[in-house]
Amino acid sequence: SAMASKSALLNKAYAVAVKQYHLMRTENLSEKDALSKVEELLKDQDLAEKTTSRTTAEGLTQQNVKPSMQPKQRAEKVFPSAKAANRNNDKSKDDKKAIRDDEDDTNLS
Repeated sequence: SAMASKSALLNKAYAVAVKQYHLMRTENLSEKDALSKVEELLKDQDLAEKTTSRTTAEGLTQQNVKPSMQPKQRAEKVFPSAKAANRNNDKSKDDKKAIRDDEDDTNLS
C-alpha cells in the first residue's frame, strides 16, 4: 500500500507537470504563472469533487439508506432500476425453469 500511495503521488505530480508544460506552451505563460494556474485549476477541481461527493451522500441520507442495511437492500434503495431489473431477471429464470420442467415432462412420456 505504501507503493500504491507513492504511485498515486507520482501520477498526480506527473499530471501537474504535464498540465503546467501545456499551459506554458499554449498560453505563453512563465513557469511560475503556469504553476499558479494549474494550482487554481486543481483547487477548482477538488471543490467540484467534494461538492459532488457531498451531494451524493446527502441524497443517500434522504433515501433512508442506513449503513446497517444489507448491501443488496442498500443497492435497491440507491438504484431502484436495479431492483426492477433483478425482478425481471428472476422472472426470466422462473420462465426458463418452467420450460425445462415442461421439456422434462415431455421427454418422460
